Amino acid sequence: MPLSTQRIARYYSQALQTTEPDSRAVQMARHMLIESLSQSEFEVLARLSRQGSATAKEMANHTGLSLGATHKVLNNLRSFGLLRSTAPCGPPATWTSRLSFSTVVGGT
Repeated sequence: MPLSTQRIARYYSQALQTTEPDSRAVQMARHMLIESLSQSEFEVLARLSRQGSATAKEMANHTGLSLGATHKVLNNLRSFGLLRSTAPCGPPATWTSRLSFSTVVGGT
């Protein structure tokens, strides 16, 4: 039975906390996590890692997802530890990838 994305995200988070960020365990967990993402999650993560940062509305416009679906994807990616959001003065929040584009598309 394949591992759920949530379970892989927990493993990735634990690996980050207990080993060096560039360790083999972290790299493997990150690769497994990226491989387990849905197509929409992967597209949003890849675009944010390439673009730098964007609002949910900008991401919805770029991906063709509805704003509600985009918020769900962004919140999923944040819960997996792959994104961070900043809302200094309230909405709209700006979303930023924690991974480089080459890491996302290369899986390393």
